[in-house]
Amino acid sequence: MEEIFRALSSNIRLKILEYIGDEARSVSDIVKRFSLTQPTISHHLKVLKKVGLIVEKRYKKWIYYRLNHELFENVRGFLEKLFKKGR
Repeated sequence: MEEIFRALSSNIRLKILEYIGDEARSVSDIVKRFSLTQPTISHHLKVLKKVGLIVEKRYKKWIYYRLNHELFENVRGFLEKLFKKGR
């Protein structure tokens, strides 16, 4: 969980996750949205992918990224347990 929360500590990564939402996006889509360089976006995607927050799917020469909903459910369950213990 520590690595996941570390990855989530970046404002731009949070915005990327929000932008991806339920729709798979390519790196070029994300670059256009945030007006950042492709290497910068690729770095952030690499961090998110490394901890499993996003997954990639190849289609021809393009790579599309989407949220890993299963991992987000695990994080949500972890947080719910924390809040229940605190009551």
